[in-house]
Amino acid sequence: MRRLLLVRHAHAEKQSPSHGDIERRLDERGMKDAARLAKLVAGLNLEVDQIISSPAMRTQSTARAILQGLSLSRLKLCYEERIYDGDRATLIEVLRHLPDACQTIVIVGHNPGISRLANWVCDDDELGEFEPAYGLLVQADLDHWVNAMKGCFEKVKLLKPH
Repeated sequence: MRRLLLVRHAHAEKQSPSHGDIERRLDERGMKDAARLAKLVAGLNLEVDQIISSPAMRTQSTARAILQGLSLSRLKLCYEERIYDGDRATLIEVLRHLPDACQTIVIVGHNPGISRLANWVCDDDELGEFEPAYGLLVQADLDHWVNAMKGCFEKVKLLKPH
């Protein structure tokens, strides 16, 4: 059984003329929500094999909160540049190239891409757009990640920290 937790980063500070979008950090609300999300993820009792994040500061911080909440010191965060500006097609390619040795993976990304990927894997447009720090756990009976197709995952749990 393959499990995938798709997460939108927590609430971030507004963009500043002195900093680029990729440098935006979590604001106070975002830090609290990331910690709440981490507790919700820990409550799922998943054996996470890998956490993959966009390289943006806000996604890195959200991913680190999840990593700490899971007490997974053995894992190192992986950064995937394509997640940062990834549209659904790009994120499908990221999904299909996940390592087969991993059964359970967390992907931390941005809207609209992460929400559109969630809608695609479940073939459920009613999921809509994820709010900041939302996560969706899905699962599929796949031998290989490359076999992921539209609608092949079933929803397990929608995580809402606020």
